[in-house]
Amino acid sequence: MGKNLLGKELGEGLSQRESGLYQARFVSKCGKRISKSFKKLCEAKKWLAEASYEDNHSNIVAAAQMTVDSWFENWMNEVMKSRLRYNTIKSYEGRYHNRISPVIGKTLLSDVKPIHCQMVLNESKNKGDCPGSQAKIRSIMGAMFESAVENRFMESNPVTSGVKCTKGKSEQRVILTRSQQDAFMQEGERYAHFDEFVFILNTGLRCGEMKALRWEDINWQAREININGTMYYDHSVNRSVVNPPKTEAGKRTIPLTDDAYQILLDRKEAYKNRPVAEGYEDFVFVGKNGVPVRTISYNRCLDRIAKRIGVKNLTMHSLRHTFATRCIEDGMKPKVLQGILGHSNLSMTMDLYVHTTEDERTSEMKKLSIPRRKKVDSEKFFEFRGTGVVLSGS
Repeated sequence: MGKNLLGKELGEGLSQRESGLYQARFVSKCGKRISKSFKKLCEAKKWLAEASYEDNHSNIVAAAQMTVDSWFENWMNEVMKSRLRYNTIKSYEGRYHNRISPVIGKTLLSDVKPIHCQMVLNESKNKGDCPGSQAKIRSIMGAMFESAVENRFMESNPVTSGVKCTKGKSEQRVILTRSQQDAFMQEGERYAHFDEFVFILNTGLRCGEMKALRWEDINWQAREININGTMYYDHSVNRSVVNPPKTEAGKRTIPLTDDAYQILLDRKEAYKNRPVAEGYEDFVFVGKNGVPVRTISYNRCLDRIAKRIGVKNLTMHSLRHTFATRCIEDGMKPKVLQGILGHSNLSMTMDLYVHTTEDERTSEMKKLSIPRRKKVDSEKFFEFRGTGVVLSGS
């Protein structure tokens, strides 16, 4: 507590200078020390009470004192949380706190320059992040700083065209050819999660959508399933949670093939004697311990199968790609496929999932037949070439 010139206690945050002026000061939630001087003690007390109250109860503090960390918190709470899905919010927060904040979090928002943003991306590269992850970090910085510009906390967005991520080769989507799919089916029977793999190959579901499937989502009579959510593992609470689909198109009904229908029947029968953890009683696909299987566990299992059949980088999403490609190869209309995959527009379906395999390219090229050119006598060709007369077959 501060004292006046006579040694009397004035209260926390208050003191009197040798000049006779009373000083009021406090530390803002941004970690900055704020102070102001007054001629009268009552004025100092009033300002201190009002300023500290405003700082504690307002989400936005003065631009000159705002750090990048403070702005990110405000941006997420006031702007983005009402727009984003739960797992997207967690992704933003994770990338920010792990990569952006350690580099520029304590920097004043108004002081951030393009070089600072480039430092974040350089550090991301040094940490081993792939170009795709770096691009997402750049996107988060660009969005949060653009919002700061719109709210006049910054003059311009420091994420300029000169702030670049590491260039990398675009990853080739892995799609099983028909022969590879046959080998996968034969080899995969020996593995624990084979049912889930076959189910995706028969429905085209995303892994999170499959894990979020409940028994009540199955229409046994119509032989179809209703997709109403996606499952995401929340590290903050150490359990899997279900969120609505990213778009309205994600809510859809998918007819079941005979194989997919049989998998559900077998699973229903098997669950009569299988333990299920509390909170997951209604879910179709849970592991032996009664809780949903993590996606990383599925991918590790797929990796073991893939090595046995000579395929690289096979993931759960690869099975979805494979389903879509088989549908196109077998003549399914793109608009129908769009609805099954849950895409909001047709271009997304065509761009992402219409992939021609090596086998398909070869078979299509064999259909191409162009008559051979007639053989032309070279001497006659050169003899008449300069006259403007065109020989038959030339």
